Amino acid sequence: MQRWSWSGRRPRLAFLIVVGVCALGPPTAIVRSAPIQEKSDPSGADMPLPATLPAAGSEFSSDPSAAIGAALQRGQWRRACGIATNTLAGGVANLDALGAFGMCAALRNDKASTNTALQRLRDAEATPGYYAGMTEGILLLRNGEADKAESAFKTVMQARPGDPLALYFTGEAHHQLKRDAQAIASFKAVLKRWPDYAPALASSARLLASPKASTQALKEAVVMTERATAIEPMNLDYWKQMAELYDRAGQPERAAAVRLQWLSLPSAK
Repeated sequence: MQRWSWSGRRPRLAFLIVVGVCALGPPTAIVRSAPIQEKSDPSGADMPLPATLPAAGSEFSSDPSAAIGAALQRGQWRRACGIATNTLAGGVANLDALGAFGMCAALRNDKASTNTALQRLRDAEATPGYYAGMTEGILLLRNGEADKAESAFKTVMQARPGDPLALYFTGEAHHQLKRDAQAIASFKAVLKRWPDYAPALASSARLLASPKASTQALKEAVVMTERATAIEPMNLDYWKQMAELYDRAGQPERAAAVRLQWLSLPSAK
């Protein structure tokens, strides 16, 4: 089974923006380093997936680890979740697919699928488990326990300093705790590692464009949202945010054009 490190060379959710994964408003090259140590059964195959396993879509890959990693480094959660789901549904033992599935289930607040994934991850990962820690933290965040979630992500980063996903969700925890300056700092730290991570771009933009935002901050927010939309063009929330920012920036014609564009997306129908 191939595994990969979240850290990499210039690799390429706000819950509000993880379209196709949850209802709320969360590389170019993957560096494979020391593999994650596992226990005897990395697949957890003796534990059946729950009935709530998402329906298989059209996302398949001959190298799930690389494909999931590439998708997550750009914040393409819908693609990552689809590949993970289909990999597991096909009976393939792959830790990265199981980890991505667990995080996706937590994002949807699907407790049955999350708990099953966590049990399998605890069997598959050595302590402290990266994917188990991330899945637990995301579920806590989805259920309004931002302080506990922040602690979970700190524990992850003790083993993996500067992990981009842990940093991103730490930013979301800061936002829930009304520490927006710290949230923005976390999102920008993510972008230093993963410059094309669309959720961090959109989340930074959303917070920069506060009601009292300066003209310069508003311009920066527009540019960041445009980048996020280019990376994940099927994300309706990015388009909505871009239209709102164009309106605020005094560009109503561009805002109207964006609204027409998003109406053509399948998710808007």
